[in-house]
Amino acid sequence: MGLVGGAAPARSDLRAERIDADNAAELLISGPDAIGGLGDWALANDVIAVIVDDPGRAHAKLNHGGTIVDAAPRGGGGDQLARLFPIVNLDQRVVIGFDRIRAEVDPGGAFARLVVSSSQGLHVVARGGGWASALDPRTPSDEAVREVFVETEYRVHPGEPYVHITTTLENRGEKPAPVF
Repeated sequence: MGLVGGAAPARSDLRAERIDADNAAELLISGPDAIGGLGDWALANDVIAVIVDDPGRAHAKLNHGGTIVDAAPRGGGGDQLARLFPIVNLDQRVVIGFDRIRAEVDPGGAFARLVVSSSQGLHVVARGGGWASALDPRTPSDEAVREVFVETEYRVHPGEPYVHITTTLENRGEKPAPVF
């Protein structure tokens, strides 16, 4: 556990929870580009705070939430991030479709985390006619990736000024999936 100001961070500094009317004033991040709101999720340690939009949200180019939309030093300073935009195969047309989230704070005070996941496999938004889609090497067919499921963990540890992000893609199908 890291030291901040000569003292070990308090376990109560770790937060992973949904933002509601009762805790919004404490958890929301301010700033002109901040977009987190009621129903979204807060993750924080003693150094940094982030907001992950609820997986049910759909805005901009994403048809789902579950991504970091705001980040700031803990205790103020304003939003320092426009949005973390995850993509598969470097192609915005391969849709992850996060639709679940869970929050956890380690009882021993070692970490807090938010884990977002998809209950359905990847989906591909087709582009143009058959030739346009067939000649695009980055974009797999919808059938080829529908058994690939995604889970992303956002984790913070006391004293660290960053978020650990781990994304796992699991192919539950019987055939190899063209995902790199």
